[in-house]
Amino acid sequence: MFLTFPKSSTGLKRAKRGWVNPPISVLENSKGPFPMKLVKIISQFALETQMVYRITGEGADQDPKGIFTIERLSGYFFVTQPLDREKKASYRFIVHATGLDVNVAEKPMAIEVNVIDQNDNKPVFTQNPFNGRIHEAAGKDYEFMTATATDADDPNEYNGIVYYAIISQEPQLPKPNMFDINISAGTICVREPGLDREQWPRYTLLIVAADMEGKGLSTNGTAVITITDSNDNSPQFEQTSHIVSVPENKVGAVVATLTVTDGDEVGSSAWSTKYRIISGDKGGFFNVSTGPTQLEGIITTVKPLDFEKTKQYILSVIVENDGPFVGSLPTSTPTVTVNVEDINEPLEFNPKMKVESSKRYSHLNVCSSLSVTRNTDSTLSVDIQLARDGMIEISPSFISFTSPRSEIPKLDGRELFETLDILKDLEEGCEEHEELVGDLMSTLLSVPGLQKVQLKISCLTENWVRRTLSLTEICPSLQEIRYDCIESGGLLLEQVERILQSSQMDSDCRIIITGIKRSKATDGWTEIMMDTSRSSSASDEKVKVTFCRNSLTRLFTIDNIETEDTNDEEPEEPEDEDFIFL
Repeated sequence: MFLTFPKSSTGLKRAKRGWVNPPISVLENSKGPFPMKLVKIISQFALETQMVYRITGEGADQDPKGIFTIERLSGYFFVTQPLDREKKASYRFIVHATGLDVNVAEKPMAIEVNVIDQNDNKPVFTQNPFNGRIHEAAGKDYEFMTATATDADDPNEYNGIVYYAIISQEPQLPKPNMFDINISAGTICVREPGLDREQWPRYTLLIVAADMEGKGLSTNGTAVITITDSNDNSPQFEQTSHIVSVPENKVGAVVATLTVTDGDEVGSSAWSTKYRIISGDKGGFFNVSTGPTQLEGIITTVKPLDFEKTKQYILSVIVENDGPFVGSLPTSTPTVTVNVEDINEPLEFNPKMKVESSKRYSHLNVCSSLSVTRNTDSTLSVDIQLARDGMIEISPSFISFTSPRSEIPKLDGRELFETLDILKDLEEGCEEHEELVGDLMSTLLSVPGLQKVQLKISCLTENWVRRTLSLTEICPSLQEIRYDCIESGGLLLEQVERILQSSQMDSDCRIIITGIKRSKATDGWTEIMMDTSRSSSASDEKVKVTFCRNSLTRLFTIDNIETEDTNDEEPEEPEDEDFIFL
């Protein structure tokens, strides 16, 4: 090959402009022999005189020096060693030609040497391994990572164009080809659905990168794929039925601890749980919260339970994850049967029924009302109201008493009046009525916690006094029993005092009796109080009688005190040791 300087138009004169020569191509990695002749450069003046040639530039007189040379007189252009396109793909020189004996010179000419690529470099992965993450619910064709490789060969030739492929997959479950790779881009996507973090949390792919459309030089690499959790496992209760007992009246009591399992990733929102009561708690008595392990629901009471109102609750509880489910998943719902434990407590007042009656009972005026006070100062009243004309007038809401203790029978208004209905004899009726009301009192007082009882009666009989003494033994918490007598004809004060003294009563209960007569009139006194408590008695006395003036009465004021004696004598003043003036 010859490269010729452009011809001058005026003989041995410098040309006005140069000639652009085509580039010289040299195959890289040539085996020689070296120096290897590439071209011959000829000046137009060489036909007339001897010319001298030289080259300047990179690879000649500049680093890397000596790769290219030119014979000084012949103009032959040589490469002295194998070239490497990956180190330098082209070289540019300036060729100079001057006359040996004549003062003549060619205009400098530029020449370029291009190094032709050979497929001498295999692809190299940019990293190894490649790490990717994909959530287990990902669908087909979902792209999630990219593997890349470079090739030092010419990127415009097949030598430097890289193709990718997956060689193997471990584990080969649930299918051996769960993933695919884009042949030219290297992006990896899901090929088959069915990823399951709980069974196969990680995959390792062996991938190959090859040039020459996948048929040339190649290199292997790995892609490690971590399957991340999706909330595809709903939490499940370990036990679907619970039966528990909880004491009444206790707020904050732990009812039950419901443990669950969840197959999702520990610590993730798909694993942590929250709970709701979905039925059985209309009154809002319970709360369920997540326990410290995040896999337990703890049910507690937020309101006091009441055995007398509701003895059993059946709760349904649902558990969910903090994160949303992937798709539709079955939820777990256990039942918790809560039995309320009865605790002995003061009787609670609850109106149960209405009793209407138009029957007439002649002179059934033994009891006009009964009230019982518990220690919370709320009063339970049985309003019987037996009129003297024989008409039974019942309060619009007659009370039904049901004891919290199962061994105590239930007494209600209907039972009371059904008993009265069968009584025919007046005298027997009064006696039976008195016994029935007394039984009702005994039932009420058998419940612990009662402190005060008030009973309005027609007149005080010895039977009432004896029954009173038994009541103080039945209910140790009883502090006061009060009788308000509304009719005359019963026991006198002295008779009551004698009965109480003979009974040797040993109780702190105070018995107050008003409206009874004494054998002698006591002018100016409107209430007589018989105080039987040990705390107010003298050491050698069991009973102390107290007269109270109307203006100083602390408890009650009754204006129907009568006396047996009607003479005009002055009343005897009570002695200090026998009476206390309030």
